[in-house]
Amino acid sequence: IHERFDLKGSLYKRTLGRRRGTPGLVHRDLDFIQTGRRITVRDGVLALKLREQIEKDAAFLKSQNVLDYSLLIGIHRRFDHTTSNHRERDAWIAYHTKDLEKML
Repeated sequence: IHERFDLKGSLYKRTLGRRRGTPGLVHRDLDFIQTGRRITVRDGVLALKLREQIEKDAAFLKSQNVLDYSLLIGIHRRFDHTTSNHRERDAWIAYHTKDLEKML
């Protein structure tokens, strides 16, 4: 995993500041925003399932009087930007999306 993010949906003290970009550290919400990252789920059905699961998790945590919720994101750069690798990347994503759908 080349980059790690712990997203809580808050901006208050949610940055590594000068340590941003340091390998191995878990970055936070402001770091995610300031790097221009976005979360995109192209499959509408999968996006809806993911959103529903997050809502269920939040409801459960609320029922347990737990305030802490994080979305942990790991980014692994496996492919370069050549045309041939775009096809390979897309095939890899399609294959693993099916695994994610089974989990949801």
